[in-house]
Amino acid sequence: RALATERTDRLELHLSSIPEEFREVLVLVAMEGLSYEEAAFVTGAPVGTVRSRLFRARAALRKKLLDDRELFDAPDRIR
Repeated sequence: RALATERTDRLELHLSSIPEEFREVLVLVAMEGLSYEEAAFVTGAPVGTVRSRLFRARAALRKKLLDDRELFDAPDRIR
């Protein structure tokens, strides 16, 4: 349980460190389930910009998670 909480905390920390314009699109599309077009409407950005920001957000989050890989590769229980 403690490991799951730590993972969640670290994920939130990594997510919060991504630039706002990228994080906003990532949350709208990946977490809220909006389409690119809907996210474009919400943000006021063109669809192409939404796609670009989403790509950059995913890449940034992926890098941060890979850098923190030991936490996320840890087993859920200590044996």
